[in-house]
Amino acid sequence: MSLNRSLSLLLLAVSTLVFAACGGGETDSGSADADDPQPSDAGDDTEAASSALPAGCNNEEPLEIGLDGFPELSGPFTVAGGVALPFAVLPGEESLVDLTDDELQAAVDASDLRAYAVAVTDFAFGPDDAGPFYGIFSLPTLPEDGGTSIVLTVLPPDGPLAEGSRVQVGTELSYAEQLFTTAVSTGTYIDSNRGADVPSVAGATDLFTGSVEVVALTDDAICLAWDTSSPVWGDDGGFLTISGTVSAPLLPLEARNSMG
Repeated sequence: MSLNRSLSLLLLAVSTLVFAACGGGETDSGSADADDPQPSDAGDDTEAASSALPAGCNNEEPLEIGLDGFPELSGPFTVAGGVALPFAVLPGEESLVDLTDDELQAAVDASDLRAYAVAVTDFAFGPDDAGPFYGIFSLPTLPEDGGTSIVLTVLPPDGPLAEGSRVQVGTELSYAEQLFTTAVSTGTYIDSNRGADVPSVAGATDLFTGSVEVVALTDDAICLAWDTSSPVWGDDGGFLTISGTVSAPLLPLEARNSMG
């Protein structure tokens, strides 16, 4: 499966809720008012979610990041905020966009397969900062004074993910031929605005080596032990490595956040 094909088809997933930081009040149309930003309680949200998880899932230990050729993005990554979005995986649905709202909700209710996109940041970011986005790899908007965000995605290879589930990088999805979108079992993206010489986005899918373990999964939060090394898309090549344990509060599952 080619990387470009994986990315282009995966971004067709019907989804409209999270990860672009939108802070602010509501306008008459229901959209965020960028001119009236509100303070975020992202740290409190993340801390509350982590407190209900087992030891080691409190984000006290930084992730270790390595990106070939970019020392500014390599080294310890201290998690200051984050959110996790569940996606309903709907094998057998030829095209989600052709379903009515009721049909889509029925398909979501009938499926026990969930994918997760976990966005973590080195700046304050939480559920109250979530805004519209257009795919499972969407990244939080970075603050003007600098910052980095990472999105880690994991799909269930052959059954529902649960505490103790381990997904080996490169695992083929047992239901892949039933999906309208082409998806891979795991993926990583990193975004940074730390200077003109630092890439704005480095993406990696079709991961090369490593594994992801679900350390804990509750109604409110998810904790992942991540250890992957993957080729980075683009002309520069190289590898993106991420290792460590990370947790984030779960946003509600909405039927429109589906991939089939």
